[in-house]
Amino acid sequence: MSARLQIDTNEYGAVLRAFKTLPGEVNKAEIRALNKTAAWVKTQASRETSRAAKVAGRVVRNRIRILRADNRRSFAKVWYGLNPIPARLLGKVRQTQRGVRAGRHSLPGAFVASFKSGRTGVYQRAQPARRWSAGRPHSSTPNLPLQESVLQLDGTEVQRAINRIYARAGERFVTLLRQELNYIINAAKRR
Repeated sequence: MSARLQIDTNEYGAVLRAFKTLPGEVNKAEIRALNKTAAWVKTQASRETSRAAKVAGRVVRNRIRILRADNRRSFAKVWYGLNPIPARLLGKVRQTQRGVRAGRHSLPGAFVASFKSGRTGVYQRAQPARRWSAGRPHSSTPNLPLQESVLQLDGTEVQRAINRIYARAGERFVTLLRQELNYIINAAKRR
């Protein structure tokens, strides 16, 4: 999922013209402000999405990546992964009579399985259990295959959350750019 943020440079164009004496420093300030804005978008997106999906923020935060701005790239990208979240990552996993409870989510018909490797997961049967006849199953592998239980993220809810954040990102960028330019001014005074 991707979204594009465009900022009108006319808002701070007059300020940038005042810094003609320090063009390299202004470029560095823009890059720092862009990267800080991208980090702010990542934080806000993980908060809003974790609230909407009712999962821990750490689970969502690991799905967001930032491509930082630098001297060659005058933009920053925030990428959001929408792959399903494995149930074992949703919180404390508890087996119940009806299935499994992972964090705030109930998964009816699921079960907790531990393997020889030490890995524990939450699984469901991919097909209904096979019937037994004459004391033996119809197949040599009864009750298989298994599939890991996952939580699907709602892409529309994530997109709405990101759109709300991007509506505020322009203001945040201008605030951070002012702070960075103020830092340049104060650093120049000290020299």
